[in-house]
Amino acid sequence: MFYHILMIIFHSTTTYLDFIISRI
Repeated sequence: MFYHILMIIFHSTTTYLDFIISRI
């Protein structure tokens, strides 16, 4: 369960980073 939450947080973080990178 805890690892599942970490994976969701990690996925949303990488998606957010991809969004920032694509804007640069």
